Amino acid sequence: MKKQLLLILSAILILSISSCKKDDDNANLNGVISSGSWKIVASTSVTDFTSVGAGIVNSDLYAMLSPCQKDNTFKFNANGTGSLDEGATKCNASDPQTTDNAFGWEISNNKLTTTSSNAIMPSLTSDILQLDDNTLKIKYDTNLGGYPSTTTTTYTKI
Repeated sequence: MKKQLLLILSAILILSISSCKKDDDNANLNGVISSGSWKIVASTSVTDFTSVGAGIVNSDLYAMLSPCQKDNTFKFNANGTGSLDEGATKCNASDPQTTDNAFGWEISNNKLTTTSSNAIMPSLTSDILQLDDNTLKIKYDTNLGGYPSTTTTTYTKI
């Protein structure tokens, strides 16, 4: 009986430690992402058009951005909100320089979820491929006109 109780208590302890480790990982990632502003430096997509005979198409989405979009920065605030700064050049002169509370965000299980009701940042859940003091790299799946597409975007901290 004592052995069974010891095994049960050991299992609970192991699960508790594992749970704390996951919480610690999320807290560490939250601290890194909210410690500065981020700018897109690369974005590519791979879209499967094989059903219409066009094969797999690789696209450089970053190259398609205008200069006024490439200098935008995103700030992930510690409270789970995010802001957008238009950078040195604005696409529309009447746009505000900074939009606070432009999006919401959360990190859980090595996934970044952003929520927004506008086009500033899409609402989606991305796999975090890399997040350190200099680089945020995410990957997410979307549907491009009915065709499956995977996008990988890299941000650098400024």
